[in-house]
Amino acid sequence: ETAEPDGLLTVQGPDGSPAPWTRATLGWNETVLSDGRGDLRWSGTTNGWLPWLRLDHPSYASRWLSPPWPAPVRLSPEVPIEGCVATPEGAGPIPPGGRVMLLPGAWGISDWTLFDAGLPQEVLYLWDAGGADGRFRLRGAGPEDAWLLFEHPTLAAMPRRIRPGDVGPDGQGPDTLRIEARPAVVAEFRILDEGGAPIAGAEAGLVAVAGDGAALDDFETVSVGRSDGDGTARFPAI
Repeated sequence: ETAEPDGLLTVQGPDGSPAPWTRATLGWNETVLSDGRGDLRWSGTTNGWLPWLRLDHPSYASRWLSPPWPAPVRLSPEVPIEGCVATPEGAGPIPPGGRVMLLPGAWGISDWTLFDAGLPQEVLYLWDAGGADGRFRLRGAGPEDAWLLFEHPTLAAMPRRIRPGDVGPDGQGPDTLRIEARPAVVAEFRILDEGGAPIAGAEAGLVAVAGDGAALDDFETVSVGRSDGDGTARFPAI
């Protein structure tokens, strides 16, 4: 059974009981709270396209859904994620200005760049700025696969696919993650046609390689951009 994109949606906890005070962010259009029965009602003004629905609850994991979504929607128990960001010099201090982010793993990282221009990252991601010692704690993660990202003006780290709750003893505990960060560099290149003329507006992708690169699954597009009028594409802080 599925729910219609407009109108009414019922949200339940892991045991099937109502999940009141669930906050729903409906694409670019509006944010609403569920009532005591777990029912969400919105105006139906969706402009004909809904990229996804995000649900947040103080006691359960956040959830992102693409339409058509199930009826009712059942939330999962939260799996808090703790970890540290470490540089080649050690586990801190980390210069301010960065944050650790978590994205649902159901989609590729590059799929999320489609929404970056229209929504604040606080809506797209779960995130934590962390402390000066590099420690961070992410709230709202569920049991599903997810992407762990690190954003910083002068440091960079490879994206990592994890399953919260099964992340392994990479740090100081069974649910502790260690992010290896290194000084960031800027990748810049020009896109030219066969005659040597610059191509403006060409789409360029930055691909990360995991494993030995022998299988298609070893490649993941982590950033997408377009060349400027001079044909130059830039990827900062990689």
